[in-house]
Parts: sequence; C-alpha cells; structure tokens
Amino acid sequence: MQPSDSNVRVEDRDGTLGRLQEEMASLTRRVEGLETRQGSSQHGPATSSVAPSTLDPLFERVVSDQPEPDEATRFGAAAPLVAEWRRLRDDFDAAPNELAKLLAEWDLLELEIVMIGVCGLTLPPHDFPWDRFELEDETRRRQHRMVEMRGEIRREKRRRRLRRICTLGLCKE
Repeated sequence: MQPSDSNVRVEDRDGTLGRLQEEMASLTRRVEGLETRQGSSQHGPATSSVAPSTLDPLFERVVSDQPEPDEATRFGAAAPLVAEWRRLRDDFDAAPNELAKLLAEWDLLELEIVMIGVCGLTLPPHDFPWDRFELEDETRRRQHRMVEMRGEIRREKRRRRLRRICTLGLCKE
C-alpha cells in the first residue's frame, strides 16, 4: 500500500457529485424554510386577532379535555355535545359504585358514537384528526364495547340482587 493511497481523490467525471450537492443544499433550504414557518405559527403572538380555527383548519374537529373559548365556532352544532361529553366523563369518574360506573360509561359511549360517527369529531387522547377509516373503526370499537357492557350490566344487577338477598336487605349497594 502506498502512502498516496490514503488520500484518495474521487473524480467527478459526469458532474453527478456536483448535482447531488446542489440538490442537497436546495432540500436543506426548503426544510429550514418549513421549520421557520412552522415555528413562527406555533410560537406566534398569543394576542393574535385571528381565531385559532382559521389558523389551522386541520385541527378544528379535534376535541380537547378542557373547554376552549372558540368551541362554539369550531364545533358548530356539535358544541353542546362536546359540553355534555365532558359532563358525562366527570360523572363516570365520580360514579360511587360499579353499576353507576357501568351506566355512566354506557351513556358516555352512546354520546361518543354520535360525536364520532355523525359529527366526525376526534376525541382525546388523540391530538391529530381521524380520517374516515379511523372514524369508522372508533365507532365500531365503541359499539363492540356496548355489546360487551350489556352482559356486564346484567351481571352487576344480578350481583346486587343476590347481595341484597344474602344480607337480608342490609347491603343496599
């Protein structure tokens, strides 16, 4: 091996290397431009007079856990459903016993099926809008869960009756 072999020079005979370098520089500039635009829209002034729904229409059908000031314009006729959904989630979390929890979940699932299947809303924890296939899948999952819940509710009612009979009415839960 000769010492001059360690400094191998690649000759660019047909200009391929130069074209690739130019293309790479062009792509780098485009990515930097996109990042700059995306960063400025995300970190822009909070006192903007433009409504958030006009800034990013892609996310106008995504429901958040907490109420937002522009929900009436974002969700339109579905805004009362979103408020009711939040109330039902609170009821579900505060349910005092298993049967109340199952019944609250039943009400919540019924409302979610309407919100997803009819209104096309995306529910938390998802933060990116569902396409129509995901909307159908989510609706189907909730319908399947409701079928499972019918049996659970029946069993819980039987357990409660049996508990009342065995304790001669002392256990009312």
